[in-house]
Amino acid sequence: VEEMSKFCGTTGVIVSGHTSLCIDPIMHFGTEEQKKFFLPKIAAGQLHFSIGYSEPGAGTDLASLRTTAVRDGDDYVINGQKVWTSGAATSEYGLLIARTDWDAPKHKGMSYFIIPMRQPGIEVRPLVQITGEAHFNEVFISDATVPHANLIGGEGNGWRVLQTALAYGWITSGVGVIASMTGPAAALGAET
Repeated sequence: VEEMSKFCGTTGVIVSGHTSLCIDPIMHFGTEEQKKFFLPKIAAGQLHFSIGYSEPGAGTDLASLRTTAVRDGDDYVINGQKVWTSGAATSEYGLLIARTDWDAPKHKGMSYFIIPMRQPGIEVRPLVQITGEAHFNEVFISDATVPHANLIGGEGNGWRVLQTALAYGWITSGVGVIASMTGPAAALGAET
């Protein structure tokens, strides 16, 4: 990522963000089956993920989220809405935080999932920017299902997984930004 950022800072930041936000939760909290299936495909660019964290009324305070995940046999049934979801229109999977226990303190009652994005019950609506582009989306989820096998970190541990993912995201994005600034300076012969 650092070398890539020296030549194109934007690409480096995008790759580092995708890598840390998608790979790190699976690498640190995923089951062996999740690691074997998802990690090689993400690294090879064969699977694309979106990030389903922010919600209307729960952007900067993610612990106030209202999206629910209710266990139903071997699946969870998901209902709710996400907003500012980058890449939702083109991703095969999404990383999703949802409330699984309304009786627990708000930071404890959340779980972290890998949700298949191309299924009935998921509607993606683009948020068109002033430029006419639509990098961000609203995602409406109505009775979509997630296999229990796609739960990351165990039920009720979503806040911990989320915080770890965000921490790695900030670190790796920072590396990309710094490298993008040192690359041009090095090309001009300046010491970095």
